[in-house]
Amino acid sequence: MAETVEYGTVNPPASHKKKKKGGGVWRVVFWVSLVVFIGAVAALGYIAWGYISADQGYKKVAQEAFTVIDNAEVQTSQVEEAPEPEAVGLALGDLEVDWDHLRSINPDVKAWIYMPGTRINYPVVLGRDNNEYLWTDFNRASSRCGSIFLDSSNTGTMNDANNVFYGHHMNDGSMFACISLQLTDNEEFNKHRTVYVLTPQLNYKCTTFSVLRTNGSDLLVQTSFKDEAERSSYVQDKMTRSVVQPSEGMPKPADIKQLITLSTCDYTQGDGRAVMFAHVVETAVPKSACRSQRSFRRRPRRLERRRRGCGPVVWPCRLRAATERCVAVRCPGVLPWHAAPLPGAASCFSPLPRLRASARSLRVRVEAARWFGVRQRF
Repeated sequence: MAETVEYGTVNPPASHKKKKKGGGVWRVVFWVSLVVFIGAVAALGYIAWGYISADQGYKKVAQEAFTVIDNAEVQTSQVEEAPEPEAVGLALGDLEVDWDHLRSINPDVKAWIYMPGTRINYPVVLGRDNNEYLWTDFNRASSRCGSIFLDSSNTGTMNDANNVFYGHHMNDGSMFACISLQLTDNEEFNKHRTVYVLTPQLNYKCTTFSVLRTNGSDLLVQTSFKDEAERSSYVQDKMTRSVVQPSEGMPKPADIKQLITLSTCDYTQGDGRAVMFAHVVETAVPKSACRSQRSFRRRPRRLERRRRGCGPVVWPCRLRAATERCVAVRCPGVLPWHAAPLPGAASCFSPLPRLRASARSLRVRVEAARWFGVRQRF
């Protein structure tokens, strides 16, 4: 009986002690694995949320600023189903962008790029260098998707001999991923050959002719050429190295006067790049630009223009004062001047001292006096 008590309470077997020790080790392994698993799930969720939020943000911008095809009842978020504008009776000049809305979000916007049948449907910005918008979206927020941006050596006016656009290769197929995933196949390439680049002054219709698979050390970026021979040699090199072939054959290098280049990453090789080349085949003035020009011609005596951050336009007739004091006038490109600020005009005009006016500002002041019947020595 005494042996049983001693065995059961004081001296447990050695094998029982080893079982307790082994259970403690596995318990630690379990909790470490659980923490790693939860961390991995959280990281994947954060990445997925970044993709979804960026995609939804760009779709919202597209719906607010760029209506591709209204009469076909196709939203810009469904660009995979959107037909060519010509297929529903829209001319190149009918494609319009709300530039005022885009500039209110990001003043660095320079163009809009749209490629029917793909997910390329984005605003284009130009930064101070090629790193500014690499991880910054159009809303100026940090983002894995970044923005579609022009090479910093471009002017942003689409007047360069070669306008180079950069975009990330996102795993969800957004941004410029289709260049590497879809358009390197010859059949898919020939199905989707048209790229539209829209600017406030001109709309450009471009046709692709070459896609290259290369690496980051390949010096492809050249935005200007010293002569026609250099430009033709550059174009011929891209045709020779192309992994796809246009169904109608390659165009003559001498017939290509202006290029656009779309570049993204290619994950089929280390530090890979997929680069697509297109040339401008048609240009048209957008209707919005035509309307603004006609509106300006109809009102040659508009003396005030909206100043950024100053609210709505205030016309001179609303600023007429009871006393014969000269109204402050400020026009784009004209030196500001001031005689006596009127009540309510301080928020719209800067009360700067009188400056020596140029010939143009002198005409503006004479016109202001004519409007108000103010006598003033000039």
